[in-house]
Amino acid sequence: MAVAVVSRSPLMRKRLAATLTGAGYKVTEISGTTAFIRNKRQRPYVACFFDARGSDGKERALRCFEARPRERYIVIRDTNASGKRLLASSLSKFGCIADSFTNEEIVDWASRAAAEERLAEGEQPLEELLFERFTSFIHEVGNASMSDLHGLILERVERPLFKAVLEWTDGNQSRAAEILGIHRNTLRVKIKALGIAVGD
Repeated sequence: MAVAVVSRSPLMRKRLAATLTGAGYKVTEISGTTAFIRNKRQRPYVACFFDARGSDGKERALRCFEARPRERYIVIRDTNASGKRLLASSLSKFGCIADSFTNEEIVDWASRAAAEERLAEGEQPLEELLFERFTSFIHEVGNASMSDLHGLILERVERPLFKAVLEWTDGNQSRAAEILGIHRNTLRVKIKALGIAVGD
């Protein structure tokens, strides 16, 4: 999986490249905004770590967003007040982290971007697959036996979804709730209602 590291700082590029390469990603180091904009790669990277530190960070970020809008940008900002404003402005497009990041955070953001790419690539086939399954199910059940079909389908879909996410997070319910986009208490209620044993 190809990721880009865009930074004027050789030290930042080397640190990010070493971390991401160690996690199994193919890393392209790019020395700055202009070089990235001129990059001939047609397909977006799985993730683009963009170093927006410095007084002109916002301007450089906007130039890249305009020139290459399809990238999943993870913006690296200053820890100071101006950097926090960059985060608050939602310029990140995908993610935004302070320059005091850990290597684990970098790998986690790359994993999130890779997961989103896989989901985007599989979105239409998944929809088609579900349509086929639902159509087959409706024909098998027939009109006489159908009641609360919406609730039944939701339950059948939610259970494997929640189990898969909980398995991915090794049973960490806070992380699972974050991935699912629901409150942790809601997840706990769902786990109980669906009869999911964490770790099963």
